[in-house]
Amino acid sequence: MSVLESQVIATALKNFRKYGGLIRILKIAGTVVGASLVAASPWIGGQNFEAAVIIEPIMLFGGLCIAVLSSLALIFLDQTTPDLVAENLSVLKENEDLKSELRYANSYQDHLLARITVSSQVNKLVEEAVSEGCSTREQASKYAQSILGVFAERRQSLFGIGDEYWNFAVYIFDSKKESLVCVACRRDRKEDQEEEHREWAPGNGHVGLAFSRATEIIFADATVPELRPVLEATGENFREYDYTRYKSLASIPISNDGENPLGVLIATSDRAGRYKSDQERTDDDWENTGSLREVAESLAIILRMTHAANIHGGQTHDSDDAGSA
Repeated sequence: MSVLESQVIATALKNFRKYGGLIRILKIAGTVVGASLVAASPWIGGQNFEAAVIIEPIMLFGGLCIAVLSSLALIFLDQTTPDLVAENLSVLKENEDLKSELRYANSYQDHLLARITVSSQVNKLVEEAVSEGCSTREQASKYAQSILGVFAERRQSLFGIGDEYWNFAVYIFDSKKESLVCVACRRDRKEDQEEEHREWAPGNGHVGLAFSRATEIIFADATVPELRPVLEATGENFREYDYTRYKSLASIPISNDGENPLGVLIATSDRAGRYKSDQERTDDDWENTGSLREVAESLAIILRMTHAANIHGGQTHDSDDAGSA
């Protein structure tokens, strides 16, 4: 028996004990009064006074009416315990539905407020990067790390992330290495955040696939057997723990024009269903990948500045081909 059902039965029994006695008294009283009037009517008719002939039928029919009407009226008031249980179950179910809708509305409001806050803070970082003249990989990495920090601080409101293994990272394409390298990362565990990160060739893993196809790769559960041949890392990049650590993922190309990405913004979780594509979402899911797209566009501005500086010789010797596609 569920907690809700227990509460319903307890409430119904309480109401039955509270009102059941009164209802029975009214029913009995109406029946007794009506029967008494009917029974007494012949006696009144046999009395030797002038009004007896008038009073007798009034008592007879009045008693019958009282007895019948009291029984009929109390049919609508006299509820058994099952009736009360059903009635209270319906009321409590409606209350639970209203509470659920209110929780959903509050969560969605928090999500929208967090999204507005993130957008504002990211825009300030982009303005700062433009003002500074971001021209090296080190500068781009610094701003990307700050942007991911804004994400990480509001991960619960933005994405619903709770007690789980989460990961945000920015990869840019290094033309000399011909692979995507991580320049910024925020993870659930700091030691994982600071460890050496894998590099991804275009087309390898979800990072390389999003880059080579210049399209979003979003799956509620990337570990299902039919997706493994497409998303699974190959060669030295294969890790057995990928199946448990990176169940839900979103890989968003970082691009100004939608065709020539400079890198990839990724978000992953070990909780299946954390990120969902348009096809996977239901009416109960809000669209939580929009903030990823907005940030990817902001990162594209920073990386494009770095790329332009590299082309025109503005880079330092430590920032070879940062962000070049």
